[in-house]
Amino acid sequence: MVAPASQCLPIPSPDPAYLALTVSAMTAAVALGEVARPKEGEVALVTAAGGGTGSFAVQLLKRKYGCKVVGTCSSEEKGEYLLSIGCDEYINYKVSREELAARMTEVAPDGFHVIYECVGGVLRDVAVEHIAIHGRMVIIGGISGYTSGDAWQSTETDYFFANGLRLLVRRSAAVSGFLLPYYWDVIPTYFEDIKKRFEEGSVTVRLDPHRLTGLEKVAEAVAYLYTGKSYGKVILNISDE
Repeated sequence: MVAPASQCLPIPSPDPAYLALTVSAMTAAVALGEVARPKEGEVALVTAAGGGTGSFAVQLLKRKYGCKVVGTCSSEEKGEYLLSIGCDEYINYKVSREELAARMTEVAPDGFHVIYECVGGVLRDVAVEHIAIHGRMVIIGGISGYTSGDAWQSTETDYFFANGLRLLVRRSAAVSGFLLPYYWDVIPTYFEDIKKRFEEGSVTVRLDPHRLTGLEKVAEAVAYLYTGKSYGKVILNISDE
C-alpha cells in the first residue's frame, strides 16, 4: 500500500500493540481531546468500554483527564477488566431498559458530563437521558446495528431523534459525530503522547487472545467482533511468519 508520508506514523517495532495505538487509541485520544474536552472531576460514560477503542477512552479519561469513569460491558468478567484499567464503576447492559436507567442514575445522579458512545440503540438512548447539563456526547460508532444494517437508520418514531434532541436543548448539551481521518493535522501530536504513555506503562494494550491467521479469516474476525465476546484489540495475523 502506498500512502502519503504525512499520514504515516513511525513506530519503534512491529509490535501488534501499535496497531491498537495507531487506530483505536487515536480514535479515543482525538475524540476526547478535540471534541468531548473532558475536565477534571467530571463524570464520564464509555459504552463498549472493553472494546478496542473504548478501553483506551477509559484509561485516558481516568489517567489523563482525572474523571470519574463508568464503563458499560456485557458480562461480569469484562466488568472486572474495566475496573482493572481505570473504571470506577461498570454497568452490565444486558438487563432491561428500566434496570439500565436505574443503574445509570445510581452511578451518576447528576448525569454524565462526557459520553463516549460506541454502541447505539437502547444503550445510546438511555445514555442521552442521563446526559448532564452542558454534557457532551461523542458518537464514534453504533456496533449494535452493524449486523442488521440499521446502525444509522432513523424514523419519525426513533427515540433518539424524537426525544433526545429535546433533552439536549433542556440541558444545554451537545452531540457530535466523530471520524478520525478528518483530524490528520493533530493526530501526530496525540500519537506521540499515547506512545509515550504506553512505553511508560500508564496506558496498557490488551490484545484479544482469540487470534486468527490468514487473510481468508478476515470475515471470521469481523464476525467475532459482533459476538460481544471480544475485549481489547482483535488482531489478525497475515501469516505465521
